[in-house]
Amino acid sequence: MSEQDIALLPHQFAKSAAIAKQAGFTGVQIHAGHGFLLSQFLSPLFNHRTDLYGGSVENRSRIIIEVIAEVRSTVGGTFPIGIKINCSDQLEGGLTQEDALEVISLLNTTSIDLIEISGGSYFPGAKSSSDSASNGSYFIDFSVKAKGLTNIPLVVTGDFKKREQVIDALSINAADSIGLGRALILRPDLPNEWLEGEGVTFDFPKFKSPPQGESPLGILCFLRL
Repeated sequence: MSEQDIALLPHQFAKSAAIAKQAGFTGVQIHAGHGFLLSQFLSPLFNHRTDLYGGSVENRSRIIIEVIAEVRSTVGGTFPIGIKINCSDQLEGGLTQEDALEVISLLNTTSIDLIEISGGSYFPGAKSSSDSASNGSYFIDFSVKAKGLTNIPLVVTGDFKKREQVIDALSINAADSIGLGRALILRPDLPNEWLEGEGVTFDFPKFKSPPQGESPLGILCFLRL
């Protein structure tokens, strides 16, 4: 992309946010994770630029800061704006947790209302977080560190299968809310059941030959017990 191409991005994101607001949505989320365009700006594996948008973490984050500012200017001060970012690309040479923590610090200077912590990439050959054995959220350790760098509410997403996992994550102040994705496919009313104190548990079905990369499911619910 030329610098002229990049200069168009904030307006394009802002236009999309304005359309969402006009359509009746009560907030928007800027997607800067999972290997999509803004995520690629953050990742040194993809971003080889030598201008103001490449090199240091601050430079690689520049377009995201500009997008947030333009979206905010367009939708107004009271319309919620969230952002999803990777804590790691899970790719050799990609965004590291150390870099991601610097991004958190930079986001803390913006008008963003919510930061969702995720990870991984749709890039062919990337390891999926959901393919890993885990007894809890994939990103809790990172979220704990990020919590000390920002006053912006944090959401952590990934592998919450039990109500107790949610309570434990919130009790140690790892996040302000919990994101659910695949669980809602199996039990769409799960947040209400957990909020009512029901200890519903289940196993996720497994692919015999799982496709490469992260799951494309985009369903998300923020849960605060």
